[in-house]
Amino acid sequence: MKRISSYLIAVMLVSTVMISCNSGPGKKLKEAKEKVQTTSRAVKGMSKMEKESDDIGKRVEALSKQAPFTNDKFKKWMPEQINGMKRTSFEFTSTMGNQGRMSYEDEIDNNKKIKVSVIDGAGEMGSVIYASQAFLTGFMDNYETESESKTEKIVERKGKKAMETFYKKDNKCEIKTVIDDRFIVIAESDGMSIDETWNAIDKLNVGKLK
Repeated sequence: MKRISSYLIAVMLVSTVMISCNSGPGKKLKEAKEKVQTTSRAVKGMSKMEKESDDIGKRVEALSKQAPFTNDKFKKWMPEQINGMKRTSFEFTSTMGNQGRMSYEDEIDNNKKIKVSVIDGAGEMGSVIYASQAFLTGFMDNYETESESKTEKIVERKGKKAMETFYKKDNKCEIKTVIDDRFIVIAESDGMSIDETWNAIDKLNVGKLK
């Protein structure tokens, strides 16, 4: 389908409004200007989406050709503790892309826990999972919702979008993000704030799994 330039659309809108006989010329010009501005914003939005889609597509293609981390590499990388919390368990699977899951718990405050899943976006299956996460958060702007039980919003951190969810009654957090344009990280914490959960993610230094 051929693209219609924003200029051509604007001209068409102005012409349509000007030939209408339902109101005076002053009102027609004002309406025309508003419609042109709205159309221009829409065209710019579409251009941005096209560029983001193209960028994600290129990244997915590149990732599909890379080798994901192995069980041995994951075990050598995973830290024994994060911010004073000791690792209590780990799991590795390659059923749906290569991914590892670790659990940490504060030995003094047993209510303070965190589980972190790291999914490698490399490889054929991993790149598909990466694409779904990248598209999910990539095209969500200014998303925020709140209810009695939780708050949820899209945030931008270090140039990348992430989903933050806080469960008020249970004092639990969940963060979904992409690190180094490759690793999908899902952190679920108990007894920790959003900032504490982010701090734990940062301390993991997931980029070393490359």
